[in-house]
Parts: sequence; C-alpha cells; structure tokens
Amino acid sequence: MSEPMPPKDTEDTLQAKLEATLRQLLPLSPETRISLQEGQLPTGERETLLSVQPPESRALHYHLPKALAEIGEEDLIRALVYREGGGCSHSHE
Repeated sequence: MSEPMPPKDTEDTLQAKLEATLRQLLPLSPETRISLQEGQLPTGERETLLSVQPPESRALHYHLPKALAEIGEEDLIRALVYREGGGCSHSHE
C-alpha cells in the first residue's frame, strides 16, 4: 500500500512562508505590506505578482514567471536582484 500524500499547502500557507523568507532576506519594517497574487498570462502560463510596500512609500512590484506553489527562495532573490531577461520590476503609487 502506498503512503498517503501529505496535504498540499494552502495558498495562505504558501504566502506566509514566502513572506517570512522575504523578511529574512530583506531589512523590512514590520509595517511593510507584502502580497503575492497568482494569475494566468494570455499565453496560458502562470505568473505570480509580488508586491512590497514599505510604510509611506511606493509599492514595488515584481513579476515571477511561476505559479505560487513553485516559488522558492532562489526565485525571490532572482526577482529582487533584476537580471536582464529575468523578468521586470516596477513601482508606482
């Protein structure tokens, strides 16, 4: 008999884990808001939009070309340290 599969992380659990990782990687204040939102591109590919908004500052948005459940620490670092061909980041109010 095969072992039962562990339950998949819920979206909230995944977001909490990634937020905790970001807070370890960056000197963010406790008031900094972080959100991750998964969506689908017109091509059918999954993408996650990472938004980081420090208090009294513009929100920074990073596009990660992966589904939320596929994102790891290396992906967060790659998004934060922009490399040509690696995606884009932008900010606005």
